Amino acid sequence: MGFWHFVWDVLVVFVFLIFLIMFFQVVLDLFRSHDLSGLAKAGWVIVLIILPLIGVLIYLIVRGSGMAERAVKTQLEDADKLRRASGLAPTDEIANAKKLLDDGVISQDEFDAIKKKVLS
Repeated sequence: MGFWHFVWDVLVVFVFLIFLIMFFQVVLDLFRSHDLSGLAKAGWVIVLIILPLIGVLIYLIVRGSGMAERAVKTQLEDADKLRRASGLAPTDEIANAKKLLDDGVISQDEFDAIKKKVLS
């Protein structure tokens, strides 16, 4: 096995892993999306199973612009649920952030961002 054969094998594995990551991101986005009906989701799943590479590329072209927005929305909702589940009142969160600011763990900008987020 020569050097270039090894480089080619590494490249193939790398491209395959990138494809798998993209495929699973598309599937997660598909089921995260609330604007698609169940029939449309089933159609996308069929396309992704029958023609995975072309299906992923078509999905990214057609619906790719909203993927980041849906992911951020989901993360913000999860963070909000976690904050509500923690049982801390907004004043407690601001007090904790102020303590972190006084200890030098966070900067003034980070404190202001936390305060703005808690009060919104």
